[in-house]
Amino acid sequence: MTAESLAPEFHRVRTHYSRAHHRGRGFAELCRLQISRVPILVMVATAVAADSGAGQIALSTLLIATSCAFGATLNDLADVDSDRSNDRIERPLVNGTLTRADAGRLAAVLAAVVVVTQFVLPQPTTLLVSIAATVLAWASACRPLVLQERGLLGLVALGFAYFVLPVALVLGTEGIRASAPIALLAAGVLAHKDVRDEHGDRLSGKRTLLVRVGYKKMSWIALATGVAGIVGCYLVQTPSWWLVPAVFSATSLAVLVAGGHHREVWLASRTALVITGVLIGVGAAASAL
Repeated sequence: MTAESLAPEFHRVRTHYSRAHHRGRGFAELCRLQISRVPILVMVATAVAADSGAGQIALSTLLIATSCAFGATLNDLADVDSDRSNDRIERPLVNGTLTRADAGRLAAVLAAVVVVTQFVLPQPTTLLVSIAATVLAWASACRPLVLQERGLLGLVALGFAYFVLPVALVLGTEGIRASAPIALLAAGVLAHKDVRDEHGDRLSGKRTLLVRVGYKKMSWIALATGVAGIVGCYLVQTPSWWLVPAVFSATSLAVLVAGGHHREVWLASRTALVITGVLIGVGAAASAL
């Protein structure tokens, strides 16, 4: 065979590879596994403090990553119009890399992985946390609830999923009692995440807290909710080092009230929130030993 005769076959193989490569990247973007970093970090810190085994930590990491990917897939399915309005062309359902049917199949596979993990992780804690995470993922993006359009309630639910459920996965119901108030601080910080997408959300009719009440009122609600979260944590947790980043996070929210939205200030508040979540998880584990 000559090089000329092999050229059409080579072109066909390269085309199929390129198409498969783009679809693979599309599925990875749809999963957005980077959003699972915070709950995984909180869970690992809590599990290490509670002397959990490496196998349990690894499987819990898989469960959290899969649950977050499931939620991200449902969210993208629900937010196609809003993402188009915001020119989020990196989203595979917006740029046409994947179809709604592809996203539906991915969600089914991810749900199946969540089911499989139930047979190898401690029960009934894992089942209860998995049900809560799945329900929150569905309720956040899908009708009739669409919690992401329910103002403060949806933000508290998101904070609960990110910071309370990972602790509960390790410590059970005691983890919920010890960490539940941080969902309020998280809601206050997360309220500012919608500033970037405000224009597209208004065009598409997505009624986030920011769209409902405007920036000034939203920032005051976020600050009040964050302070309430710190007070709640103080009441259920022994005052410790977690109080330092928590106060810093709330102070950053106060700066956002006074000076308007600044991304750097918000990112600092978010970083302090994550540190607070980790320290509260470690403290809850130490108290449970």
